[in-house]
Amino acid sequence: MYRVTKIFTRPSIEIPFHFELHPASDEVKRHVYYNYITTGKKLGITETYISDDGLSATQISNWGNHEDFLDFMTDAELARLLPSSSKEYDKTHGIKFDMKAEEVADE
Repeated sequence: MYRVTKIFTRPSIEIPFHFELHPASDEVKRHVYYNYITTGKKLGITETYISDDGLSATQISNWGNHEDFLDFMTDAELARLLPSSSKEYDKTHGIKFDMKAEEVADE
C-alpha cells in the first residue's frame, strides 16, 4: 500500500484552508469513486484531521501502489474538473505545505 500524507499549516484560524473554501464537487467525487475507489487504486476516502489549535490539517490517502497515485496525479479529467489552484491560494495566504509519500504494510 502507498500512503500519502499532506500537512497544511496556516498562520491563523481566520484563514480558511483551500479545501474548506473549495470542497470537491459531486462530479469530482463521482470521477474519483468510479475511476479509483471501485478499481482498487484508491483504498477508501481521504481522511482529514484538524489539530486541536486549528492551525494544521493533515490529510491521509491510501493507494494500491505508487503507480495508482501517479495515475491520479496525472489524470487530465481531474485537472479539468479542479479549476482552483490550491498551491497559489496557499502561497498567497501563508499556508505551509508538507507531503510524505511512502510504501506501508497493509493494515
